[in-house]
Amino acid sequence: MDGEEGSVYGIDIASPDYGSPVTLGDAAEHLQKSHLGDRIRIQFEMDILSPEVGFPIIILMSSCCLIARGTLNPLMS
Repeated sequence: MDGEEGSVYGIDIASPDYGSPVTLGDAAEHLQKSHLGDRIRIQFEMDILSPEVGFPIIILMSSCCLIARGTLNPLMS
């Protein structure tokens, strides 16, 4: 799905308290409070390479791109 029907399912093997000065949990909370927040699902401590996980397609993305562009700056102020 895309456009108004689209959604994002974010997964990280780390716990939500990982990271400093902004934790993954802080970043997730910030994203979920945005105007797109109701279309974002985030799950921590999940290994996407585990045989129990059955996603048909996986797209890997690094959050360093978001931090470099300043997306998380409001959390650091």
